[in-house]
Amino acid sequence: MKFGNRLVELREKRNLSQEELADKLHVSRQTVSNWENDKVSIDVDKAAEICRFFGVDMNYLFMESGNESLREDTVFNTSQLDAQNRATGYTRSQSPTKIWLTAIIISVVMCVVFTVFETVVLLRGDIGNAATVLTSTLLLCAVIFGGLALLMSLFMLVLSAVMYRRSKQKDSAETNCDGTKQ
Repeated sequence: MKFGNRLVELREKRNLSQEELADKLHVSRQTVSNWENDKVSIDVDKAAEICRFFGVDMNYLFMESGNESLREDTVFNTSQLDAQNRATGYTRSQSPTKIWLTAIIISVVMCVVFTVFETVVLLRGDIGNAATVLTSTLLLCAVIFGGLALLMSLFMLVLSAVMYRRSKQKDSAETNCDGTKQ
């Protein structure tokens, strides 16, 4: 049995639609469809995520011959899976929620840096009293570019906050493999 067929089998056993599985894996429904129809190959990280979600190992997911039904010896014990993930260095710390939180922190730092830059430029120079046209032009450019950078940082902060909130809501709605809320 090919990977795509296995994925369909696992998804249907959980009574999940392609859209529901896509949401849980943070991919598009079209991506799940392409995997199930063996139109595109899957990367190792997503395959590992699928294995964790369904509680199966890679051998079962990609095995093409042998016993076609889900065998008990291919099902991972959750603690065994967690130990394997720690041993390989894979953690869920790379979740979208943590990525957006990092983006918020970076945005705040950028806003502070560009605010300080703008303040220093405006306090240190007076565009009207600049000695030369070149100095006046450079000062004006510094004010304009610093202001644009500050605006972009503020935009990134707002966008990151919105995406963080959405990701946090999605994380709280996800369930563990045993059907309990995380």
